[in-house]
Amino acid sequence: MKDIDLSSPSGATRSIQSSYSVTFVLGGAVTVEKEFDHVFSKDADTYQYKGKSKYVANPSTGDLAISSEISYLKNGSDIGSYTISSSDLHASFCGLDKGSIELKNASHHYVLTISGCGQHTLTDNGTAIPLN
Repeated sequence: MKDIDLSSPSGATRSIQSSYSVTFVLGGAVTVEKEFDHVFSKDADTYQYKGKSKYVANPSTGDLAISSEISYLKNGSDIGSYTISSSDLHASFCGLDKGSIELKNASHHYVLTISGCGQHTLTDNGTAIPLN
């Protein structure tokens, strides 16, 4: 973990802790894992967001994977949690050309589905959301 403490003239304090690892695998795949914990205090309130993320990419095949868990707290009480995940993501000459990315919290479940170059659909709790 790397610690950074910052103070501003207004008396606010921020503490940032994060660590990450990078792993290279035969065949060209790269895995990056990160954990983070950010705390911001001002007057009597303390805000915190913390979590972990993992990214896996294989440039030779174009395969990608993303996962994250993030929690937000105020004065130690949970005010929101999110998860991000992907399924069958593939990158090509046009960018992402297949797969899906999901973002979930207590009230929403967004899914971005990619079914070809430039062909994307977005839903929230199963209801289509226009992208235009």
